[in-house]
Amino acid sequence: MQEMSIIVNQIAALIILAVIGYIARKSGFLSDGADTVLSKVLIRITAPALIISTMTSYNFDAATLSDGLLVGLLAIIFMFFALFTGMLFSRVMKLDGSTANVFKAHLMFGNVGYLALPLFKAVLGERAVVVAAFFVLAFELLCWTTGVFMLNKHKGLPFVDTIKKFISPNTISCLIGLIFAFTGLHRTIEGNAAATVIYNFFYSALNPLGNCTLPLVMLFIGISAANNPSGSFAAIVKKPVTLVLSLLKLLVIPFAVLAILLLLGDLINPFVRTIVILDMAMPCAAIIAALSADYGSDFKQATDNVIYTTVLSLFTLPIFILLLNYL
Repeated sequence: MQEMSIIVNQIAALIILAVIGYIARKSGFLSDGADTVLSKVLIRITAPALIISTMTSYNFDAATLSDGLLVGLLAIIFMFFALFTGMLFSRVMKLDGSTANVFKAHLMFGNVGYLALPLFKAVLGERAVVVAAFFVLAFELLCWTTGVFMLNKHKGLPFVDTIKKFISPNTISCLIGLIFAFTGLHRTIEGNAAATVIYNFFYSALNPLGNCTLPLVMLFIGISAANNPSGSFAAIVKKPVTLVLSLLKLLVIPFAVLAILLLLGDLINPFVRTIVILDMAMPCAAIIAALSADYGSDFKQATDNVIYTTVLSLFTLPIFILLLNYL
């Protein structure tokens, strides 16, 4: 009962933040384009700060590295599982080219970066953020290769340009964290007085900056809802494509992943299982909407997907958190 109370309080706080963002945009207090600016701040500043401050402050042990590598491997496997599910349902629903591409991409890619990581830190602790960062690496690898390819089929993007897009702030942050993980650099810093002073100087700036991520995410969601190109939230609900995608993304696929991991038994430890399932239960990745706009895919549908699944995830994520707590 106490755990349920904590989760309800956290979700209620998130909803309030989203409502504040919505009111700020609707009232004109925030001008048009505020969501774009805030998204850039999140993706390029606060989320990388969260990853770096958490991963570099953690003393990696063999178990953490093992869990992280397993999470990364499972992430790739299950993201492709979600993609194949999207291919099947897009054919059944007879979706056209650009809408089908967005449908498949959003089933494959969830908001595992600037929504999942701060949530993990709040609910599961810092070790969860460190291990989940390996999922983010897998996401970045597939998003900037498979994802870009899917959304850019009608234009054709040179392979070199695709590789360049893999170099993002989140990827670089994860790589910096991995350097600390595999070299034991944090222990070396602790043994050197000058290095410790320099490290603490940067950590004291990056840690509070990273902790801003989740509140800013919720403000972004509220602003995006106010800018919704489809009109009211009720208008999105009536769209069959969004309804089917939300059902698959937030419930069907995560439950399927849960069933598969449970069948594997002791091969997958409960901590890894929790990280993977919650990441797979995350709402649609906002970056797909931005990429859809750049590459001329169905941007309006992508935006609807992000708004609708994010709002619904505030109610579906607690289901998985509670369920995993009792398994």
